[in-house]
Parts: sequence; structure tokens; C-alpha cells
Amino acid sequence: EQPYNLQDIAIECETELDCQYLDHDLSEILGLKPGSVITADQAIAAKRMLEKYLSQKGYPFIAVSNPDAEIDHTQKTIKLIYPVKLG
Repeated sequence: EQPYNLQDIAIECETELDCQYLDHDLSEILGLKPGSVITADQAIAAKRMLEKYLSQKGYPFIAVSNPDAEIDHTQKTIKLIYPVKLG
């Protein structure tokens, strides 16, 4: 079976205000490259990296949920959406 490629990464915050502080490229922070093959293990590891990054940015009570995945079976792509609560 053909693997699925990462199409995009997004963060979903409770409010727009929360998301305005995310000032770096998500793919850089998470170590995921759009266009590359993505596995569930990589998606979960990236969640931990996002938590670490945000806690270092001054959000000690950050909660990042496992990502929602929008899957395009025709194109064989996945968009990961990480729900974030800043606490």
C-alpha cells in the first residue's frame, strides 16, 4: 500500500488570541516536512515537540491533544491539525 504524504500542519486554538504567539514555522518546530511520508508515530512525536516548544515560550500549562487528521484518499495526503489549550 502506498504511504500517505504530509500535506499541511495546523494548530487549532481555543481563541485567535492564543494562536498569535506561534511565531515560527510549524514544520520547523515539529520536524515534519510537507511532502514527506508521515507515520502515526511521527505525528505523536511532533505533538510532544509542540508541547515542549510552547512551554519554553511561556505556557507552562499547555495541553496539546493528539492531532486530528484530514485524509485525502485520492491524493494520498494527510493534513494534521493539533488542538491546543494554553491553560
